[in-house]
Amino acid sequence: GNTSLLSNVITRTTLPPTDTIDPTVAITAPLPGATLSGTVPVAATAADDSGTVAGVQFRLDGADLEAEDTSPPFTIAWDSTDTPNGPHTLVAVARDPSGNSASSTPVAVTVSNPITPITLGSISATSTTFTMKHTFSTSRPAYVSAGYGITAAYTAYTATSTVLATDHTITFRDLLPGTTYHYRLFARDATGATKTSIDRAF
Repeated sequence: GNTSLLSNVITRTTLPPTDTIDPTVAITAPLPGATLSGTVPVAATAADDSGTVAGVQFRLDGADLEAEDTSPPFTIAWDSTDTPNGPHTLVAVARDPSGNSASSTPVAVTVSNPITPITLGSISATSTTFTMKHTFSTSRPAYVSAGYGITAAYTAYTATSTVLATDHTITFRDLLPGTTYHYRLFARDATGATKTSIDRAF
């Protein structure tokens, strides 16, 4: 009889080599040791063996600073007035299209902005038998708290708020009916500026 020979055809696909090489990145501005105020340009140079850097993320004290910059020149404008005065560290993190990433050498800087006083707005109060609620505003976002007691030597303090805001409500609790209480409000913004109200009574 006739014999048929079947041949298997094997197709080989050559995959490109896996990119495991990290990009390089360096901060070019500001310079190490710089004292900064106002809006500050932050810049970096970055390169990759693929010829493409997918993005550079600037970080301040470990937290992202503005959105990632995905095209050169890699630069952002940092409003340092939102940062507390004192020492801080900048780092740039570059990534390539393959997901490799690298961090720059940290750059230590000092923020030194003029401290503008916070002002407190008018206070409105509502009460129940055992509580007194005070609502007020601050001239810019701040954390607030209060001290209170039956004399100006306050014996109780409210917890400091945990969110920066301009509109605030503080509730004094466990009050004795028919008793006059003294209180004082405290405010602190992100830059460290503070405001303490005069002693008031209710």
